[in-house]
Amino acid sequence: MNRIFFVDTKRLKKITIDVGLNTIEEIAAATDISRPTVSSVLSGEIRPSTIVIEKFAKGLGMNSNQVGEIFFKTNLSNTQV
Repeated sequence: MNRIFFVDTKRLKKITIDVGLNTIEEIAAATDISRPTVSSVLSGEIRPSTIVIEKFAKGLGMNSNQVGEIFFKTNLSNTQV
């Protein structure tokens, strides 16, 4: 069974606001991720690499539970058997 993961963009955006980062530029500076990549992740256009996930986690002060819940969210209707 292959699981398809997606990013919980709503929760990710909420965390950025909670830590006081309100623009793509601020998020990019805090995480050391390029503005286009930040924008693409926040809009759900791409699934980030592990390196980008690590940068988000460190830059936003996320714990491992938050990382799992945000970046490895599953949608059982998209599970392939």
